[in-house]
Amino acid sequence: MKNKKENIIKMAQNCFNIHGIKNTSIDYIVKECKMSKSTFYKYFPTKEDLIWEILIYSSEKFAATSILLDSDDTKTPHEALKEKIQLVLDYLKYNSSFDPHLLEVFSKTKGDNLIEVKNKIKSSILNSYKSSLILIYGEEINVFIGDLIFIIDSLVHEFYLVMKMNKRHLSIEYIFEFIIRQIDININYLRNNKGIISESIFYTIDEIGENNYENVLKKTSINVINTIKELILSNSENKKLYDAINKIEEEFNLCNYDSLVMDAMIAYLEKQLFLQKHTNKLSRLLSKLGDDIKGGQ
Repeated sequence: MKNKKENIIKMAQNCFNIHGIKNTSIDYIVKECKMSKSTFYKYFPTKEDLIWEILIYSSEKFAATSILLDSDDTKTPHEALKEKIQLVLDYLKYNSSFDPHLLEVFSKTKGDNLIEVKNKIKSSILNSYKSSLILIYGEEINVFIGDLIFIIDSLVHEFYLVMKMNKRHLSIEYIFEFIIRQIDININYLRNNKGIISESIFYTIDEIGENNYENVLKKTSINVINTIKELILSNSENKKLYDAINKIEEEFNLCNYDSLVMDAMIAYLEKQLFLQKHTNKLSRLLSKLGDDIKGGQ
């Protein structure tokens, strides 16, 4: 059921981007999805509900991918930032039809909620820049981090507009090299001068970001646990492997992210080559969750 719903969301998003929200009917989406209208309505009672679900899906997918990049210790901070910039460009591209007139499409209630969702999306983007910049340049840039976030976010959006208006592609290497050069130049200047832009001008960057960070970590961890379950079912008849992932899920639900039992079960699963990629990812996510709880206490 989940896969079918996701397929409708992805297909509809593509249709909206090509033809626009107003010019894309449910009949057209149903035809593209090769399903009956009754099946479509089981998942989305109205076109408005579909658009709403697309926004939520895009927001959660962006936040989860950004967190996974921060959790990937196989990447350098520069590599992670470059992939985040590509992630934002992809987000802007595939959500291009949802910005200009969305408030006209939604009812008053949904419109209010939409503002909150858009703020969370923006906050996720800005926080993803912030975490990478500090990893690359150190905590000393915190005194003028607002200026750097503004610069990088403005440049990414400008590159997106250039590519869209001129219908041309610019490589991520080219974009990243230019942005890093500008950041380096501005850091050298700001070290001897006072920053101008306060983080408070953004969409309450820390407040929204911190409030949602743990929730996104948990959702992402659950998705990885489910992926490991599916891999075990399709690649092995070893009952002990399935018992181990079930024990991990049990500990996770109890918020025992760094328990000895959790560590032992992950270490056991990591010995399986076909699970290593995902168990390593889960280990990094759980480590972050454990750190957040310690920090909160």
